[in-house]
Amino acid sequence: MQIITSLPSESPLDDLFTSIWSAVDSRVFGMTDKAQTCSTFAHAFVDCLLLFSKRLRSSAHSIVCSLIGGNLEADGTDPEHPPGTILLDFVRKQTARFAEEIFQGRLQLDPPAATKPLSDVVTKLDEVDKGMT
Repeated sequence: MQIITSLPSESPLDDLFTSIWSAVDSRVFGMTDKAQTCSTFAHAFVDCLLLFSKRLRSSAHSIVCSLIGGNLEADGTDPEHPPGTILLDFVRKQTARFAEEIFQGRLQLDPPAATKPLSDVVTKLDEVDKGMT
């Protein structure tokens, strides 16, 4: 986490996930065993998303804002911007991108291989915090 916080960016975690998605955007998966590569990517993506979600869920709001780019004024007393909202929005955005890549055919997974990582996100985030899902 310390390495990520030292990156010169307004939203280093968002930048990290943009880099992760660049593998799909570059269509590098078409160059090898596509099914295996897509499956491996899906599981690595979910593991990465869960790792950062778990770590950030227990972090101070200012750290979450510095990594994801959020409203530092939100201290939990403002119902419009509670601290967990920034992290939840980030997870939703990444999960929606994952689903979109599958539906658009850029991340080619058969139905069981596609649903397993998505269900893992929901199940494991529920274990982290009932409010995340």
